[in-house]
Amino acid sequence: MNPLHLLLAVLIVASWGIHAPIIRMGVLEIPPFTSLAIRFGIMCLIFLPFLEIKRSYLKPIAIFALYWPIGNLVSGFVSLNYLASSSFIIIQQIMVPLGALYGWFFLKESVGWRTWAGMLVAFSGLFVVLGTPELNFMGAFFATTSGITAVLVTAQLKKMSDIPKITTIVYGSLMALPIIMTLSYIFE
Repeated sequence: MNPLHLLLAVLIVASWGIHAPIIRMGVLEIPPFTSLAIRFGIMCLIFLPFLEIKRSYLKPIAIFALYWPIGNLVSGFVSLNYLASSSFIIIQQIMVPLGALYGWFFLKESVGWRTWAGMLVAFSGLFVVLGTPELNFMGAFFATTSGITAVLVTAQLKKMSDIPKITTIVYGSLMALPIIMTLSYIFE
């Protein structure tokens, strides 16, 4: 791997590592559903004028909109209202071993002994974190839900390989926006 690729890989990992603390700071100031509605609204205003959508894309993107913006992001933002970002990140990593199990069970992918051992370690670590007395149950529930729906998002995106990802994200956000705004109106 050349140095530029290594630098890019480190920057990607760092950006993923810092997203939870930034979101946590945001949801402590602006309620989670309102925060998501603002995020999706701004994104749609910026990108929609430049995107076209085919009629055949609507159904898969609607399914995606249930998993990603509504399932994964809503759960994640709500959990960060209850948990420290470090606990959220650890709990949400349930998506890694669950993704391997999903691939093994549904996609018939082969899983070696090292992967099984890694999943055992991951689940053991998760049980340690979930067993701490100061952990908020509601936050842990929503962080776990966010991790589980991340697996479903990945599986759905794999099925949607013919649809441009930016189209999927922007139109999925647009489809989810009325639901998120309704949740904001009801709960916040």
